[in-house]
Amino acid sequence: MDLEICHLFVLPAGSAPAGAPEPSLAPRDAPDFFEVDIDVRSAGERVLDADGTQVSVSCQIFDGQVWLADCRYRLTDAFAADAAFRKQAIENAVDEQLLQASSNPSDMWVRYSVVLIQTALDDPDRFVDANAPALARLVRTLPKPPDEVQVGEILRARARFSQNDLTIVDWVGAVVLTELGDDQSDVELFKIGNYQLMRYRMLDRGIEHNLRDLRAELADPRPLWRPGRQRTIATVVEQRLELLLAFEKTAQSLMFIGNWYSARVYSLIVRELCLEDWRSTVSGKLESLAAIDHTVRESLTFSWRRVLDMIQLFGWAFLLVGYLVLFFLNVR
Repeated sequence: MDLEICHLFVLPAGSAPAGAPEPSLAPRDAPDFFEVDIDVRSAGERVLDADGTQVSVSCQIFDGQVWLADCRYRLTDAFAADAAFRKQAIENAVDEQLLQASSNPSDMWVRYSVVLIQTALDDPDRFVDANAPALARLVRTLPKPPDEVQVGEILRARARFSQNDLTIVDWVGAVVLTELGDDQSDVELFKIGNYQLMRYRMLDRGIEHNLRDLRAELADPRPLWRPGRQRTIATVVEQRLELLLAFEKTAQSLMFIGNWYSARVYSLIVRELCLEDWRSTVSGKLESLAAIDHTVRESLTFSWRRVLDMIQLFGWAFLLVGYLVLFFLNVR
């Protein structure tokens, strides 16, 4: 059985030029007033040859921060024993070419593969159960066949749009079964989730860098006031607020529609990608940054008090010496 694979490759945008804005695609089973407030712009299209397979690549930039490549290819005989090896070889070749062509090569990226099955099925669950080991191996690109426990873990998170449609979400990949090939709306949700994951990773790295800088400055015994320190803290706080507001805005836009299908799929993405854990981790590091900032400010205040005390002491000493000089001059 030949299957279409949607491989998502995500990088920090860097200086990549953004093109025209793209219209947002309304998810399936969502109200008319639904809209995700994320600025998505096109960043070009290309066709790559990856390990002898033709791959169509469509690039986008999200909010000017994250560069995402939507890579589509056909995987022949997808349930064969060597399918996972061929899939890995294709995606590794694609990622390598995209990194080389990127205007901002980075050691930080996100990969996510979606297996798209477009066929009429009366019972998608039965189809998944019949091909569970092969599907689980494709989702995670496993080098060896998984056991029953692994298969159950990989294929457990499911959402259903209709009797003939099924979406399975895992932390590194997904399976989308649709009767009419209407899978693009689900792919858009996977893009949003991986975009948010990359934003958290970018912020986490920035905080780590700033924490090292502040710790170094705190260890410096010289009582000098440095405007760069305040600018660093202000930048981090601004980034934190920007990211948290963007995350909450997107999450609320999807969550407030209750039990609609799109909300269920998005909640699975949040859980499987551990976005809540990332938010907690980032918040904890920001609290550490705030504590260091408080210590630095106290240290600066104490240092300035010492400077003022020394100035006052030298002033009194100067006055005393002046009085002594005047006294001896008058005695003469």
